[in-house]
Amino acid sequence: MNKKFALVATTAIGVGAALAFAMPASAGVNLQSESPGVGVLDLGKRARLDANGAVVFAPVTVACAPGTYAYLTVKVTQANGDSIAQGEKTRQVKPCDGRKKKVELSITPVQRPFRTGVAYGEADLNVCGSFGCTNLYDEHLITITR
Repeated sequence: MNKKFALVATTAIGVGAALAFAMPASAGVNLQSESPGVGVLDLGKRARLDANGAVVFAPVTVACAPGTYAYLTVKVTQANGDSIAQGEKTRQVKPCDGRKKKVELSITPVQRPFRTGVAYGEADLNVCGSFGCTNLYDEHLITITR
């Protein structure tokens, strides 16, 4: 029994050590006062409706490290009767200087107009540099207001 316990304990310690080394160093703590590692992404909780539902303006806070380039995509999906109002927008983040900036993307729906109320928002920041590319995601319910 003791040999079996020792084997299980050793395996658990080995797996834990492997995971600790596999995790990026910055994954432990992310203080807002620190400069961003690769990037920062924060999709706002509210989007503003305009043009009788033909567009919503979604606020996003982004940052990308100096020497990188980044593309931001925001998608909004909302139930509208027995159909779906959905749209997305992609744009390049300029400049990548490590500073946080608030941007507002205009999202136009494809099938039905947006309306006030709850919707689902998804933001994807693709940051590329000498290290390759990394994607950051932020997705949650948002409120569309006038």
